[in-house]
Amino acid sequence: MKPIFLIKLLILGLLFLQNYIYCYDSQKRYLESVNLLVSSGNYLQALSEYDILLDNYKWHKKDLLQIYIQKGNCAYKLEQYDKAIAAYQNAITLSKKNPDIYLNLGSIFEKIDLVNESIKSYTEVINFKQKFFSKLIDKLIRKKLYEQKQKSLIENKFNAFFGLGRIHQKLGLNSKAIQYYSQALKIKESAAVYRNISECYELLHDWDSAISMLTKAIAIDNKIDDYIKLSNLFYLETKYEKSIELLSEVLKQDPNNKLALIDLAIVYFKIGQYNKLYELLDTLKEKFPNDALICFLKSIVLYTQKEIKLTKIELEETLKYAKSSMLKDYARYFMDYLER
Repeated sequence: MKPIFLIKLLILGLLFLQNYIYCYDSQKRYLESVNLLVSSGNYLQALSEYDILLDNYKWHKKDLLQIYIQKGNCAYKLEQYDKAIAAYQNAITLSKKNPDIYLNLGSIFEKIDLVNESIKSYTEVINFKQKFFSKLIDKLIRKKLYEQKQKSLIENKFNAFFGLGRIHQKLGLNSKAIQYYSQALKIKESAAVYRNISECYELLHDWDSAISMLTKAIAIDNKIDDYIKLSNLFYLETKYEKSIELLSEVLKQDPNNKLALIDLAIVYFKIGQYNKLYELLDTLKEKFPNDALICFLKSIVLYTQKEIKLTKIELEETLKYAKSSMLKDYARYFMDYLER
């Protein structure tokens, strides 16, 4: 082969390579512009653009993996779960080294009640072990990258244990759910996890443990609803004074909290503090004149005091305002009983 031909062949090869690099750089810029749509929260347009990128261009494995992950994330945000699952599964065929994918799949499967698939995906996250980066990378950079990845993995494992707890709690397997929630708490404290554990213990009729867990939730994230729930747990333990104390604290912060007022009325009725009960029921009627449940509660109290005429008036108002068919049935039954 003549040297002049080899030179021409080499020049053509270089020109082809240059053109390929230029074209791929252009593709990369397009990809980066689509990624910016994701960063700005424009998931619907980004999802459409990722489809164009996949249909019309060839990609290196690393970039293709990124596209599938980002496409899955967009579909997930848009609650287009079938598309998200397909994109994530395509990403997994390219690399099984990304726990974020398994965590998102677990979350999706949990949302659409595919329990076994969700458990499998969450378990993948829990069993994942972060590997060290190539020794070709500078030692300090390698250490920093590892620490970042490890921090992210720990957070993912927390979310996976939390997810497994929710699944088993929903299945009614409360003891098993508590085990998973406890594993999540070993990673970090969370008010949401403590609340869920409290609910599990409540269903297991372990009031002391339920109270303990909810108290820990309140210590992290002070919410009025938790105080009301905690008062109910003390009520179940027949610790009525503690229940009254908590409900009174709620009403100091929110004097018009209807649930707290009703619960307080129930406690007063239970312990026979009728003077306080009547006063509170009058307050409830004044604040919420068209509330059927309040009317029904007042009818019960009036009946215990043998105020039959006033009882019937409250039952008539209950039937007038009630939206719940169950409450209407109770009111009708009570009215029929009085008529007989």
